[in-house]
Amino acid sequence: MLLLLLPQNGGAQELRTNDKGEKIIVYPDGSWRYFNDPLGNNTLYDKDGNPIPVGQQPLADQPTVAVPDRAELLTEEAYKKIVVNWRDKRRMQAELERQLAEADQARKEARQRLVLVRSSEKVSRKERKEAEQAWEDANARYEELASQLRGVRAEVAELERLLKSDPKKWRAWLAEDERKALPLDDGGDDRPAIKVYAKYDPEKDVMLHPPAPPCELLYEGQDRVTGTLRRDVAPMLFFAHTPEALRNIMRGRNYLEAWGRLAAITGGYRFLVLEIRVASKAAPQAFGHLPKGSRLDLVLLDGNIIRLVNNVTERGKWDDQKEAWVYSPQYNIDAQTERKLRNAEVDKVRIYWSTGYDDYEVFELDFFRHQFNCLDGKSQ
Repeated sequence: MLLLLLPQNGGAQELRTNDKGEKIIVYPDGSWRYFNDPLGNNTLYDKDGNPIPVGQQPLADQPTVAVPDRAELLTEEAYKKIVVNWRDKRRMQAELERQLAEADQARKEARQRLVLVRSSEKVSRKERKEAEQAWEDANARYEELASQLRGVRAEVAELERLLKSDPKKWRAWLAEDERKALPLDDGGDDRPAIKVYAKYDPEKDVMLHPPAPPCELLYEGQDRVTGTLRRDVAPMLFFAHTPEALRNIMRGRNYLEAWGRLAAITGGYRFLVLEIRVASKAAPQAFGHLPKGSRLDLVLLDGNIIRLVNNVTERGKWDDQKEAWVYSPQYNIDAQTERKLRNAEVDKVRIYWSTGYDDYEVFELDFFRHQFNCLDGKSQ
């Protein structure tokens, strides 16, 4: 694939991408060198890939690439790769959030069983040991996931700071990233192993393009209000947030998290149902309630905003099992909005409480795409 043709005034060189995805400068006689040599030695090669000795390298017909062009291309490449890494880490964070929520529930169940076993005189020693081991395993799993989540959150924050910084830091980051990707020296050959350098392909990265989650329905049957057929997709984690000051207290658990699902009723009625869990009995004082007619703004990756309207007044209630104050608003989705949402990637949401609004980052960018496909009965 040809990336850029430099001015063709009498034997100018071309900037191309070779079959390994590496950018190279090609000269009129077929010789070439790496545009961004990972080893920094600027070696010139003949058309067959053999290094050309310095004394045999032609000078007059090989003008160098202009520095502004090189810096600009490196800056663009660095920015794109940083964004790819940032989205990668965001997806990892979302997955860890989900696993940690499951581990937290498993830990609570193991703890409850252990308490029951210890309080019973009819339980055998084997059952007691099994309960104790189950509690230890569940707690260890939770702590492991919490530690991983803290690390990924730190990486996400660092990449976000990098994206807001000077472009010079982007190029420095790219150089370091490419240095780390070089093959390690096995001590058997002093020649650089450039030929086996593997270019990172984000399209093949399963963390960036993971298999779609299984399509499951939470409910399919008669709607209690209308009496017509209703379908509800299984909920997915939509967004979550924990203030920095509460991270140590929450120990890996989210202070606020929202699980969302799409539902449809015969006649073309579709809506988004959220279950917003706030891990505090003081939630009514902190957030108030969600009035009927209050907005949910969906900020897309391209900067556009889609607004949904809540159709119920939701004051929430305390759930002992989930140890959270739970709000369950419903937002109507008309046909025009549905067309926009089907292939939308949502970056952030702004939810309007009775006390004001809050912004939250969305961790499952393809939330609506997956939910609509499930609602339509399409396989994932």
